[in-house]
Amino acid sequence: MEKKVIGVYAPANAAHIWFEEKYLFAKKQLENIGFKIVEGNLVKDKIYQGYRTASAKERAEEMMHLVKNKDIDIMMPVIGGYNSGSLLPYLDFDEIEKSKKKFFGYSDITAIQMAILKKTDLKPIYGGSLIPTFGEYEGISPFLKNTLENLFFKKSYSLEEPEFYSNKLLNAFTDEWKTKKREYTKNEGWKILNKGEIEGEVIVANIDRYFSITSCY
Repeated sequence: MEKKVIGVYAPANAAHIWFEEKYLFAKKQLENIGFKIVEGNLVKDKIYQGYRTASAKERAEEMMHLVKNKDIDIMMPVIGGYNSGSLLPYLDFDEIEKSKKKFFGYSDITAIQMAILKKTDLKPIYGGSLIPTFGEYEGISPFLKNTLENLFFKKSYSLEEPEFYSNKLLNAFTDEWKTKKREYTKNEGWKILNKGEIEGEVIVANIDRYFSITSCY
């Protein structure tokens, strides 16, 4: 895999401080498969204000500083959380569009992704926050590795379901995320609710977070 550079920022919760060991583990896992990590200033300096890292303006400045870094290919939050929507008035969407970066994230980050989708010609990728996605102690799954490869090196590909999935929560506030294994369920495949064919644009989002958080300044 060609080396890609990930810009890591904290537009919502300060999970890299709360779960520092898991954060460092997730970083290492990505580095081990060939990615380079560049941290935003709030992440690197461990700035912390309770449920968030800093003010909305400061968080937006961290994000935009990474956006303007021409060496960075991918923008990835440390996690979701609360209050990402408060960054929107301070973001420069012309610069974001010009950057042509791939913007990962989900949950609370939906507010930022929907704004990028609306105001630019970019297509954000719904999924992939650093800690929850890449901090699995059992390692990065072959399915996830294959998904990353498809996203970066193929113009189009078939959407395939994973062989297994897990709904088991492992507590990252304790050592449980390292000492206990997930319980996996075999995936029986896609569930067809209404059979037929249709064409159209599909927008994936966390509706609950999007509507409840975007107005919180």
